[in-house]
Amino acid sequence: MKVLDLYLAVPRKEAIMTSRRTSLLLCIIGFLVFPPVVLGYGISPVQSRSIVLEKEEVILSEKATRYLFSQESDRVNIWIFFTDKGVFNQADYSRAATKMEIGAHAAQRRSKVGVEGVVFADLPIRQKYVERIIQLGATHRRSSRWLNAASFEVSKDVLESVAALPFVNKIQPVAKFKRIDVPPEGPEPQMPEFEKTQSDALNYGLSYTQMQMINAPAMHDMGYNGEGVIVAMLDTGYRKSHVAFQQAYSEGRVLAEYDFIFNDDETQNESEDNAAQHNHGTYTLSALGGFAPGNLIGPAYGASFLLAKTEDIRSEYPAEEDNWMAAMEWADSLGADVISSSLGYSDWYFFFEFDGQTAVTTIAANIATSLGIIVCNSMGNEGTFGFRTLIAPADAFEILACGAVGANESIASFSSKGPTSDGRLKPEVCAMGVNTRSANPLGDFGYTYVSGTSLSTPLVGGAAAVLRQAHPTYTPQQIRKAFMLTADNADTPDSTYGWGIIDMVAAFNWGANFRADVTHGYAGLTVQFTDSSIASAGNHQWYFGDGESSNDVNPVHTYAGGGMFDVTLVIDSDEGQLQRTKSEFISVFADTMTIVSDSGYAGHTLEISVFLSNTQRLNSITLPVRYSGFPVTSLDSVGPGSRTAFIASVNEVHRNDLQQELAIQMTTPSFSPLEPGPGEVAKLYFTLDSFALSGDSGWVEIAEVSGISALLSNDSFTYVPDVSGGDIFTRTVIRGDADNSGDINLLDVLLLIGHIYMDGPGPITIENGDAVADQELNLLDILELIEFLYG
Repeated sequence: MKVLDLYLAVPRKEAIMTSRRTSLLLCIIGFLVFPPVVLGYGISPVQSRSIVLEKEEVILSEKATRYLFSQESDRVNIWIFFTDKGVFNQADYSRAATKMEIGAHAAQRRSKVGVEGVVFADLPIRQKYVERIIQLGATHRRSSRWLNAASFEVSKDVLESVAALPFVNKIQPVAKFKRIDVPPEGPEPQMPEFEKTQSDALNYGLSYTQMQMINAPAMHDMGYNGEGVIVAMLDTGYRKSHVAFQQAYSEGRVLAEYDFIFNDDETQNESEDNAAQHNHGTYTLSALGGFAPGNLIGPAYGASFLLAKTEDIRSEYPAEEDNWMAAMEWADSLGADVISSSLGYSDWYFFFEFDGQTAVTTIAANIATSLGIIVCNSMGNEGTFGFRTLIAPADAFEILACGAVGANESIASFSSKGPTSDGRLKPEVCAMGVNTRSANPLGDFGYTYVSGTSLSTPLVGGAAAVLRQAHPTYTPQQIRKAFMLTADNADTPDSTYGWGIIDMVAAFNWGANFRADVTHGYAGLTVQFTDSSIASAGNHQWYFGDGESSNDVNPVHTYAGGGMFDVTLVIDSDEGQLQRTKSEFISVFADTMTIVSDSGYAGHTLEISVFLSNTQRLNSITLPVRYSGFPVTSLDSVGPGSRTAFIASVNEVHRNDLQQELAIQMTTPSFSPLEPGPGEVAKLYFTLDSFALSGDSGWVEIAEVSGISALLSNDSFTYVPDVSGGDIFTRTVIRGDADNSGDINLLDVLLLIGHIYMDGPGPITIENGDAVADQELNLLDILELIEFLYG
């Protein structure tokens, strides 16, 4: 193989002409720079460059020829790898790249591994080449951008003609696989004897054993369930109507689905399907992301999903790698963060080819990883045949190949073993794959137990989605290391258990980490931070959430103002740059509660506002008040303010009208706390004395009454705000201005006559109409006004 033209992203005047030896060197360099994506037939396509390959000296190997001609049918399925994509220089590449669009989620995911914009792997294959092969009588099956290849069904007698085409670089069979069904091993899990103390704790039912083994409930208790992470499932199909999937569908978290068998958008059984078609996918999807409290909960029950149907069980060999390959590229294009696949391929491959860079599916898994996708794949169920029984793509370099254990944490007899042909330990990790609780696809409400590395894999895949949510900046390689280096066999990894059974909490705590001597207090809080990273740390960069930062190893920081502060530590380590952000890690209280002074008309109700500026989310506000007697006659009631209109309850916890005291407690729903911010939280409704005069004043204060203090609280804290009271004034009016118009005139006389003798409306206050100041409204006031106006 020769690389004829290699145009880098930076424009170059000359093409690079290489010999076979130089080409091999480029492959090695490509492996060092992009180890997951070295192709068996060329250099990495995950580059912003044009790649043109010279035809192989042997287009169809002797091994591939023997395999193809051993098939009973006259027509066989083959991969045809092309020499180019029709881009021969940087200008061609740039024109082709401008026609491509990378989705926002996928672009963000790729950026974590340093891939920006359109790369060679994204460019489509050259359609003219496909059409030329079809002219030879071939039937086109799938196209692969990543491989620069297409699969076809062809007659054996045209293989030589296909090989002679100038743009054909290599031909090989499309591998297929026959699944080995695994009978249940050992007893079914029993209902656990445990009691959760949290009021909102999840009820895992009989899935608790498999979940607790990987420490998933503890991650759920911390609020991590895969939310915001896109998981692609590659399997046989899915009984979408099962109750375990209803929450995902009702919340719109099944983003897309595609049937790569019938090329439509229906992944549940169709009329042409075998009745058992969607069984296996139902098992795996439910184990990863099902949500049916009391029966089954998966690790990533809050994730979003892409569902691919790739395996046709009507065939003796139902799984074919070109469908799987197409599904991988489809998942990438839709932004998948995690791919969980319980399929594997061996077929015409020999064990020596399970070297991480030969099998088509292995190459695809490597490319997916290089594009920022976490790939989780089953090891295979051939473990009874001993070591070196793994199948592709479990041999890929930086994926999580998954072995299976039973409820007793011993390796399942069927779980395939490593190492790879190039000596790397496999599997990476294990989870429960013996009698794993799953949705039963025979109906919409039942559950069953299924065994196989097919079932341990979605548990690991779900765990990977949760860890991606918890550590959104981590690369697939770092997430892989987090699981491996914290698993229960990490000290003595082998080719049976790999690094062992994963621990989601330990993986969460791996890498960058820190603690603080205090995490809450009042403004002016001084905190000592300590680096507790498991990974060896070089440079440190701390961000305290208030705009300040430090590069000390163990800094001390003082928070001047109140709020909830995210703290971030970034370290340089042997595993690359690692970051840990603890959201709202530091809580600083600087809350103020104030009664706003106001005035009202004598004899009327006055609304007094209570303002709160809170720095924390609140579920409860305790407000005790004491008030003066005059001009107030009574404190009638208390209601929510503009910020607390959604308050679940406003309860009086103390009232003593003689002592002029009242205390209330306002409680918000647990799911809708009062967010930090300023504004009105309560209204106090007072009645003012009818005989109060302009400017008469009283007061209202927030003070301890009957042992009850002003308190703010949530699930984590109860603390005291700074408080201040306010004054109550009687509004100023003009004595004799009965209609409160601001002027004394005949209308005031008429209003008093109508009120006193004809039961008409009275003045707004007694002082308005009491012209003679005897605290009564009578004829004397009318005469006084007439005298004032006309006397």
